[in-house]
Amino acid sequence: KQCPLGYKLHNRNKQKDPKRCFQNKFETNLTQHRINLYELYCIHSADRLLTVNLTPPLQEALELFRPDFISRSQGRVMQLEQRAVRRRALRDTKPDLVQGHREDCCKQKRNCTTPDPLSDNLFKPRERYISGREMQLRSRRIYNKLPEVTKKKEEEKKRTISQTNRLRVEVFKKRLLDQILQR
Repeated sequence: KQCPLGYKLHNRNKQKDPKRCFQNKFETNLTQHRINLYELYCIHSADRLLTVNLTPPLQEALELFRPDFISRSQGRVMQLEQRAVRRRALRDTKPDLVQGHREDCCKQKRNCTTPDPLSDNLFKPRERYISGREMQLRSRRIYNKLPEVTKKKEEEKKRTISQTNRLRVEVFKKRLLDQILQR
């Protein structure tokens, strides 16, 4: 079969195997769906040069089909940048102000139990600053709970136990030989 855009649709349904026929039918449906998406993409990007790809690049596809996703992600990036700027400003200021801000954070932690009146979620704590040390401790805790790390620690523990047992056996043999040779 020949597609209007020049893509070849392979029809391998000549075999009588039902599994193979279903798989081929699925492949042709998927290919047809991609071609339909591509035609829609070509209509929206008529002013651009047409490429010979079945699917547009991710960024262009998101611009076409999910503009809300892009705006939300840009908003999140802006919030992260603002937080980083605030942290840098606090770090660069005098230590007296940083100490005062830490006291405010402590007060804010205590006030987290009282809900924000504008909040829908009555138990949602207020946003607070997290120090670098807290982040390090948190990431270390998460790292230590990983299955690979726990397995490695257990293997190391077994290795040390077996090594101490070997040493004990050697000491026992020496004592036993000394006792036998002395008698």
